[in-house]
Amino acid sequence: KTCSFYESLGAKRVVLARELDLEQIKQIKLHTTIGLEVFIHGGMCSSISGRCMLSNYMANRDANRGGCAHSCRWNYTLYENENTPKEAFHMGAKDLSLVSYMKEILSIGVDSLKIEGRMKSEYYIATIVNTYRHLIDDILANKEIDEKKYMNEIMKAENRNTSTGFICGDVTLEQQLFERDERPTKEFVGYVLDFFPLKEDSKDGYVMLQQRNYFQVGNELEFFGPTLSPTKVVVNKMWNEKQEEVEVAPHPLEILYFYLPFCVSKHDMVRLVLS
Repeated sequence: KTCSFYESLGAKRVVLARELDLEQIKQIKLHTTIGLEVFIHGGMCSSISGRCMLSNYMANRDANRGGCAHSCRWNYTLYENENTPKEAFHMGAKDLSLVSYMKEILSIGVDSLKIEGRMKSEYYIATIVNTYRHLIDDILANKEIDEKKYMNEIMKAENRNTSTGFICGDVTLEQQLFERDERPTKEFVGYVLDFFPLKEDSKDGYVMLQQRNYFQVGNELEFFGPTLSPTKVVVNKMWNEKQEEVEVAPHPLEILYFYLPFCVSKHDMVRLVLS
């Protein structure tokens, strides 16, 4: 009824609540013609989305207007009694990741898929969007889906544990976090500024790279982008802007060059392959 009401006012699309399950999304699709947008990846609210008052009360930042201070993820001290503090505690939710349910969501016929991007790095957004884009393309092409492969890609950028949220119904303790689990990643090491093929139409050449995190000669790197599936290479030699051969890349935003046996494009990204 809510979707139909907004449609009667002239709305063209509604963003469905993250608390809906598959059957509820399906029923909304069957009973309305308005465009539907479904959230498939990103942070979840420990309360009901847009109704948590913690941020408003504790930081004067409105969670329903994009200003959430994530008060649920702060460390709190629990007391068994007045004099006996227990370990630090917080009450956040695991991030949402619906890789396992993309076939079902696509079959419903929703119009748009939403991925969290606010306050996220360009590397996070590129990795997550690229992974889901390839997953969706493979599903639509009726290819065999290896969920583990896509989840491994996502975890190269995701810094918190994930779950399937409400997609199967009410959440359990398994979807909640009662201790901090952030794992900052330094895998993002470079951003492609240009590529110079050895010859016209050559498939190899030299990459011009802007350094984003420390790496060195001998490291294995992985390039990826909108038209480039993750492709690995070991750096044997590299040079700085003065054409001096260097062994390490310790300076933020330093411009570096090295040989690649494959083509890359401007804006492709580079991550360190961790052993």
